[in-house]
Amino acid sequence: MQTTSNQLAVSANEQRLLDAPPPIGQYWPAQGGIYLGIAEAEPASGPADCATPALPRRHVVMLHDVNTPTGDGGADPIKCWDKAAGWAAAQGNGARLPTRIEAIMAHQCEAARATFDKDSYYWTCTQDGRHDAFYQSFVYGCSWGVKGYELRCRAFRGLALEHFNPSTPDAGSDRSQSAAPVVQVSNESAEPAAPAAQTPPAPGQHWPAQGGTYIGIAPAEGDLPARHLVALDLPAGEEDKELTWQDACAWATAQGNGARLPTQLEALFAYTVAKSTFKPRLHWTCTQLDRHGAFIQSFVSGSSYWGDKGNELRCRAFRGLALQTFSPLQG
Repeated sequence: MQTTSNQLAVSANEQRLLDAPPPIGQYWPAQGGIYLGIAEAEPASGPADCATPALPRRHVVMLHDVNTPTGDGGADPIKCWDKAAGWAAAQGNGARLPTRIEAIMAHQCEAARATFDKDSYYWTCTQDGRHDAFYQSFVYGCSWGVKGYELRCRAFRGLALEHFNPSTPDAGSDRSQSAAPVVQVSNESAEPAAPAAQTPPAPGQHWPAQGGTYIGIAPAEGDLPARHLVALDLPAGEEDKELTWQDACAWATAQGNGARLPTQLEALFAYTVAKSTFKPRLHWTCTQLDRHGAFIQSFVSGSSYWGDKGNELRCRAFRGLALQTFSPLQG
């Protein structure tokens, strides 16, 4: 049977659709896992002779057999950190353990979170030294432990942005599902616009026009689209302010122009690229566990976990800015 040019054109178009990332939280058959969105660049971690390498901005896929029952962590092996890293790499084509940020991206994505064993801890590839690495609980958050611990592991894969066609209209957003744990933001789901023709500095650098430290482009989560992220400077005289969670939310909002507490993912992102600009204390995030608990970011250890909302902790206001408002990033 002869193949016509029209048939070839249709086949090529169908291939392009198969190659394009789906909306966040949906299964990507061509990659064999759930698409989590675009993660920003991350620095290397661990000692120089065995460091986890730095990663560029990338698409992130959590590898997962679609036939595995939801919440059945039994398919995820239990290993010490070194063996877990080796097992993940053996899945091929650049597979590896997730970074801390990628693990929290999975935590914030309802479809991905539902596939993990809620009673288990999962290794990440992010090291805290020669003997320690970070792990993720899909209930309690992220902390670190001795690499000799035997914990579950799941392989992820980062994909170069330039290797794929532009995402489908809904890719990069999570509109089809509610993010849980709950992220408390302002009533407007879209981030506020800001003056045009400004160029963000490099991540971790001060951005005078925005009155804070530029953190980078935060991935979409819940009703928040991908956005430029700024950690606002603390007002004079409030450098040591410690508040309950409810009061911290109100204080951050009062900074104006869409200011708010950071999400759990944003706070970890800030720790990764701008740790030195924060007081070495526990800071509130706007991400709630339930009626009584909300997530905390440590700017000492890097751990991200929940605490009672009645605790008085440090707070820092963040602001998300629409991507289309600004000129291309420097560098």
